[in-house]
Amino acid sequence: MVRRFVSLENADVHYRIAGEGRPVVLLHDAPGSSARMMPLMSELAQDACAVAIDLPGFGSSSPLDVKSAEVAAFSAALAGTLDALGVVRAPIYGQG
Repeated sequence: MVRRFVSLENADVHYRIAGEGRPVVLLHDAPGSSARMMPLMSELAQDACAVAIDLPGFGSSSPLDVKSAEVAAFSAALAGTLDALGVVRAPIYGQG
């Protein structure tokens, strides 16, 4: 399992990645971090590339540099992160 960052226009987003193959994206609940996904990542990494993202402002990701952090801003940050990682299509697992 490797930890890395993606630099976006309005935030630095931390993520963990493990395994190879088709990507599976994991999103933690708030408040929280991608660390909560580590046991699931270990299982998924046997057959896929598990990518767990710290949402902006949580875990090791910086907060969004916007006046109001609304759903649209978080969605744009997620889309930017996936674009930077080259993830075009993937199932997304989220906790809530």
